[in-house]
Amino acid sequence: MGPGYVLAKARRGELVSDTTDRTTGSGERRETAMAALLILLLVAILFGLGFAVKALLWVALVLFVLWIIGFLVRPAGGRWYYW
Repeated sequence: MGPGYVLAKARRGELVSDTTDRTTGSGERRETAMAALLILLLVAILFGLGFAVKALLWVALVLFVLWIIGFLVRPAGGRWYYW
C-alpha cells in the first residue's frame, strides 16, 4: 500500500483509517488538558472566595468587638455614637 493508493482513496472521498487514528489521540489530550484547566480555575476561584470570606469574618469580628466596647464605655451623656 503506497502513497498513490492512499491519494487515490482520498480523491474518491473514502476515509482512510491511518489518518483518522492519528488525530484521535491529540483530541483526547486536548479534552483532558481543558478539563484539568477548568478544575484548576474552579479551585483557584473557590480558594479566593474562601480567603475573602475568612478575611471579612475577621473584619466583622473586630468591628463587633469595637462596637461592644463603645457600647459599654459610653460617655456621661448617655450617647455613645455621634451621627
